[in-house]
Amino acid sequence: MFAYYDNYPHGSNAKVRYSAPIGSGFSGIQAFSDGGNLSDDGLKAALIFHDNGDDPVVVPGAPFRGQYFTYTIPGSGHRTNFEERVKCTKTSGTCNADHIYTRLTDIVFTVNDYTPPIAYSGGTLFSGGVVSGTKSLDLFAIDGQTGIRAMFLVVNGHGFGAKYTGAIGTSCAPTYAPYDAYRVMRPCTNGGQYVDTVDTRQAPFVNGPNTVFVCAVDGSGGGTCLPTATVNVSN
Repeated sequence: MFAYYDNYPHGSNAKVRYSAPIGSGFSGIQAFSDGGNLSDDGLKAALIFHDNGDDPVVVPGAPFRGQYFTYTIPGSGHRTNFEERVKCTKTSGTCNADHIYTRLTDIVFTVNDYTPPIAYSGGTLFSGGVVSGTKSLDLFAIDGQTGIRAMFLVVNGHGFGAKYTGAIGTSCAPTYAPYDAYRVMRPCTNGGQYVDTVDTRQAPFVNGPNTVFVCAVDGSGGGTCLPTATVNVSN
C-alpha cells in the first residue's frame, strides 16, 4: 500500500484505499509503516478509517515511521474504507515535496462480517405429506461478505451428513502464517449448492414426525438456520 506525493498544490492529496465488501467493515489493522522525504511542515500523512468520507476515525500517532503497529477501532465500531493519505495542509501555495511517500507493508485487516448468510432448502425431503425411503435434498446458501463456509442439515437435534459441509468448506482460501489471516477479503465462495439424497430409514430419522432444519455458516463463523420443518416419515 503506497501513497505518493510530488509537489501537488494546496488541498490536493495522494491516497490509497481499501474497501470492505458490502455488509462488512474494517475494525482494526496491523501493519509496518514506512516513508521518506516528509520534510515540509505543511505535509501531513494519516491512516484513516471512514464510511465514504463521513465520520472518519484517524489512527492516533500515525504514520508510525519505521515500525510495526496494531490499532483497533474503539468499542464495536467499524468502517467501510481504510485509507493511507499524504496531504498538503497549507492554505496557499504548494508544499515543498519531491518524491515523498508513505507506505504500509505486512498489512493484516480485521474485518467484521455483520450480515448473516441466506439459506434455502428444497428437494423431495421437504415436499410435504408422508415420506419414506430415499429422498432428495437440495441445499443452497449465499453470502456476499466473507462467503459460505458450510451448509448442513439437522435432524432431530443431530447434525446429519457432515459431507454437506465439504463441498463448500473446501473452497475457502487457506490461512497463512504467522497471522492465521486470509489473503483475500472474501475467503470463501459467495454461494453454493449441494444436491444429494438422504435415506429416511437410517438414524437420526425415525418413523413419525421428525424435526428438520438447514443451516449455513459464513466465512466469519456467523450462521443462519431456516425455520424448523416437520417431516413425517413412514417406513
